[in-house]
Amino acid sequence: MTTTERGFTIIEVMLFLGITGALFAALMVGVNTGITQQRYLDSTRSYKALLQDQYAAALNVRIQKVDQICHSVDDGAWIVGDGKRDEGDNNRWGASECVVLGRAIQITDGGDHDENGTAKGIRVSSIVGHLKSTAKIDDGTSDFDAIKAYNLILTNFDEETSNMDWGSSLTTLKDAAGGAPGSKLNKIILILRSPVSGALYTFYGEPSSSLDSIVETNTTSSKPQSELQTCISSDASGFLPKQMVTINPAIAGADAVSLDGGNKAECQ
Repeated sequence: MTTTERGFTIIEVMLFLGITGALFAALMVGVNTGITQQRYLDSTRSYKALLQDQYAAALNVRIQKVDQICHSVDDGAWIVGDGKRDEGDNNRWGASECVVLGRAIQITDGGDHDENGTAKGIRVSSIVGHLKSTAKIDDGTSDFDAIKAYNLILTNFDEETSNMDWGSSLTTLKDAAGGAPGSKLNKIILILRSPVSGALYTFYGEPSSSLDSIVETNTTSSKPQSELQTCISSDASGFLPKQMVTINPAIAGADAVSLDGGNKAECQ
């Protein structure tokens, strides 16, 4: 009695390999999509955390260099020096006449670069103030008047620069006034602590404006400063809706920063 052994035909083998390859390809597409979407979400959360960290830094002042001094220049403006004392200068060596008043977040269109040529779109640093010669602060001074009593100075001795993670970028809303839909964001955000009460206040304006003028404009206007809404754009968002980070100046603290989860149509 003879037995016949039967194997797979070439057509069956080809069908098996084709189906297996298609399933593997579909699996890899799904994995890659999941990775890119997760990277996009990580970039949005990182940006939100960076903003919230600046509120904590404004409340918990750290003096990293004691050789920073405030001194006046010929036009009467006050600047932060490097601690080098010239003969005849009345500033005290190793001491500072500046008061640390808060933090600044400068968001540019990527025009800044480090020594390696890498674009740095986000710069954070401290804001110090020197009391104006004609200013007087007492128990009856309001928070806004107390802040405006100082010449505000943007420092660079503790400056940190970074980019958005995973190639994301900060853009304006689709219907943002004064900007093309989806154009790169250019703003400076000020988080200032009142020298009277210690309360935090948030202001924002154009990077070309002086810090004093940004505060003046947003404290004298009868209309409260609106929320700063920023879309986070990225080619890695996949099928996720674009996320939007909002800063509400009416909230004094890290809770002013919120992530809406991509539900705003302005960012679609």
